[in-house]
Amino acid sequence: MAQIGRDDRREFLKGYINKANINWAHIALACLLREEYISRILTFNFDNLLARSCGLLGLYPATYDFTAANLNLYHLIDKPAIIHLHGQSHGFAQLNTNDETASHAEQLSQFIQATLNESPALFIGYSGQADAFFPQIKDHYSGQHRLFWVDIAEHAPTHIEESILKINLAHYMPCTDGADVFLIELAQELGCFPPQIFTDPYAHLLEELKPVLPYPQTNNHKGNNTSSNTEQLGLTTTLDILQQLRQRLEAAQAQERTAQRSNYLELYMQGKNEEIIKSSQSHEPLDDAEQEWVARAYLNWALKQTDLEQEIAVYDQLIARFASSDVAGVQEQVAKALLNKGITLGQLARPEDEMSVYDQLIARFASSDVAGVLDAVASALLNKGITLGQLARPEDEISVYDQLIARFAHSDMAGVQETVAQALVNKGVTLGQLARPEDEISVYDQLIARFAHSDVAGVQERVASALLNKGITLGQLARQEDEISVYDQLIARFASSDVAGVQEQVAKALHYKQVELEHIEHSVSTCDEAQ
Repeated sequence: MAQIGRDDRREFLKGYINKANINWAHIALACLLREEYISRILTFNFDNLLARSCGLLGLYPATYDFTAANLNLYHLIDKPAIIHLHGQSHGFAQLNTNDETASHAEQLSQFIQATLNESPALFIGYSGQADAFFPQIKDHYSGQHRLFWVDIAEHAPTHIEESILKINLAHYMPCTDGADVFLIELAQELGCFPPQIFTDPYAHLLEELKPVLPYPQTNNHKGNNTSSNTEQLGLTTTLDILQQLRQRLEAAQAQERTAQRSNYLELYMQGKNEEIIKSSQSHEPLDDAEQEWVARAYLNWALKQTDLEQEIAVYDQLIARFASSDVAGVQEQVAKALLNKGITLGQLARPEDEMSVYDQLIARFASSDVAGVLDAVASALLNKGITLGQLARPEDEISVYDQLIARFAHSDMAGVQETVAQALVNKGVTLGQLARPEDEISVYDQLIARFAHSDVAGVQERVASALLNKGITLGQLARQEDEISVYDQLIARFASSDVAGVQEQVAKALHYKQVELEHIEHSVSTCDEAQ
């Protein structure tokens, strides 16, 4: 960014910012702000998505741009507040470069110290490795209040573990399912999620209309037509033109409430899956939308179980209850339940039962064209193949991979493509284990050619794995020049990839190439000495 002019930077970033959408982490944060569990949000983002999320809820927090603020007056910051530390998309400055952010971090020092010492702090979605802000946190956090560092990794990164977490009141919390789920569940536990706009939009709109004053109306009565009084009266009256709108909203709200049906959306967003299931049992028959909410509740409730046998029992309830449903969304939940049941049986070391469930799923939805169902069928075939491999049945394993590859050869669904790519990788590896290296390489070539132009991250990762494996196999066949050539293909093809799994394969290719070059050099040197 330091090599780009500020105006060019602004235009470049605008293309990304304008396409950004509100996510559920934003909405959960807005709920926490509204209920005063959070008083300030500090963000490095330039977009206004947090402010827009708050607006959805009828909350309009103070917004500050710290690139254009008098930082000596930070004590005047109102609550609740959103503070843009590095600027806003529509502001006068957007700090991007290392020099800009480092200089600004020093100016923020006093504010950061006061913030950390006056209240507990929650850090989420911030690595602490991309700017000069982290040293300010590390230097100024003294343990006056609790600090929670939340990251997607299972364990705290080293730079957090060896600094902030040395203080007793600092805690690390993994959010392996992502920030959206973490913040939603936090807001649910605190009783402030979901927001009213999603569960009772009529009440929300009625509340938002309360501050609106009556509409100004010109007085249409003239004065007496006399020489002493010929002036028209001015704007002296008002009209409540919103009264009819309020009445319509209230009528719609009343009609929905008199239906005496549970609000499954609200219960689902509150995470009350068991309550949805119990309520639905007394409201048969369910319409299509209700069926889908209830099926989702069963699936979520199963995943909440700590006992694997009980988890399977909940899957069985879902499968039995909606066995004959023709609602696409419900079929998808049934397919997921069968898939998860199979996986759980595998965790219980019951591989034959596991494969039997996969076979049920594959047979039941043989002719389905529902995207989510097809994804589950592909996953079931892949899992069955893997299980056969674990049972030392490699020929059967390969046969199942071939079924998967043939069945979904022309699928354009990203998830299915990723599963097919994984099946090809697995097939290649299994052929290698069967001492069939030429066939193994042939399968890798099929994968590389089939997905040559794919932009799906998971597929790219499998292509990179195939190239790496091909190189390794060529090396085992004493074809070092071909091996190095394949590593070069991998490096050239994915050198600029930002996919973590692909970066890992590139790093391995660079390492293996270097090792092989050193080996060749050593061999040549040894030959020269012998002569």
